[in-house]
Amino acid sequence: MLTASILMLVLQGPAAAYTPGDIYLATASNTGEVYNVTAGGAYSDGLVAATQYYTAGQITWSRDLSTMYISHYSDGIVTATDETGRTSVYASGLSGPTGLLVLTDGTMLVVEFNEQVVTDITGGGDVAMVPPLATGLMAPRNLIELDEGTVLVSDQGLKGVYEVPRAGGPVVPFVVDIPGTYAMALVQNPDDGAIYVSTGGDVYDITTGTPIVYTTGGSHFAMAMDGDGRLVAGALSQGDLFDITGGGDFTGASPWATGPARIESAMNSVPLPFCGDGFPTGDEACDDGNDDETDECIRCVDAVCGDGLVWAGMEDCDDGNDSESDACVRCVRASCGDGYLYSGVEECDDNNTQDGDGCAADCSLELDIPGPDSADPSVDPPASDGSTDGCNTAPGAGGFAWVLLALLASCRRLHRSDAV
Repeated sequence: MLTASILMLVLQGPAAAYTPGDIYLATASNTGEVYNVTAGGAYSDGLVAATQYYTAGQITWSRDLSTMYISHYSDGIVTATDETGRTSVYASGLSGPTGLLVLTDGTMLVVEFNEQVVTDITGGGDVAMVPPLATGLMAPRNLIELDEGTVLVSDQGLKGVYEVPRAGGPVVPFVVDIPGTYAMALVQNPDDGAIYVSTGGDVYDITTGTPIVYTTGGSHFAMAMDGDGRLVAGALSQGDLFDITGGGDFTGASPWATGPARIESAMNSVPLPFCGDGFPTGDEACDDGNDDETDECIRCVDAVCGDGLVWAGMEDCDDGNDSESDACVRCVRASCGDGYLYSGVEECDDNNTQDGDGCAADCSLELDIPGPDSADPSVDPPASDGSTDGCNTAPGAGGFAWVLLALLASCRRLHRSDAV
């Protein structure tokens, strides 16, 4: 458990507001200032918190974006800063925490640089005795979750990027032998899926599994992409940030933003909303945080009869149309007696399963129907319209419904006899 002295350590800082796509930079100093640098230019006025801990790791956010978490290498802790700038210790007992990431399912992973492992610290507290999730690393740094759910970790010692197995165990190579001094910050472009890694010098595109030079002429260490697709990078121990969108040679380039921060690797952007994150936004009717297509929220749209997806426990079927003559009628399986004529299967359907009313219990037509006054069911009732072919066209004493059924049966027999 956290010690009483740590639990009591809560600091009040300037107000913070975590807007999707904004970029935050945590300075590598003993006062641990955090800046919102999204607007570029002089970012000193963008101070949002002072954690009072040395920062050399990574920034991440809770799924509801109400809390910012930062790993602090020298102090062996992770702090939590709320929307007002109020900071407290979230987890302790870590051995040189660097990379830090809250996954889309709410799991929090941390890289323990000194132990060369990745650890699940969901729930926080004293995590000193928590067993590692992933092993097989040398000098692990930053984490990223790709759009399709794969979790990657960079390793500055192995100069590679590795896949973290969610079930635990040794990491799996994703990209190895990356040129440069280190493999540090990781960023994925949400628009085209491109994956970038900084090396303390050049930046490489590693999307295909083979490192391809993206930028040259800079000492790029920290890296993040804002909500407009701007890729920003900063050099180790400096305060300048550069817009490296589109790549190229940045020798002698002018900074995009300047400020007092001493940059390490802790610069990240607030996650953008997406369907499946569990929080309805924009034009989403719902968002239940899963990809289940049998519940009440399908792809962030409310489930309805006719959407082509069967709502478990609510619908028998759903064929994606409003036809009342096929196998699925109003999301109920068609059956004899439901009052809807199942085309190609039923001859009739009078909304009951009784014989003797013109439509038999199996939804076949009853061809011989006794008249209301006839003692011999084989004798046709006289035609009420004076005709001699046995096909009534006007209602008689038996009532309109009976006449219609008799008309149908008589005409059926007449047509059969004509055919013979």
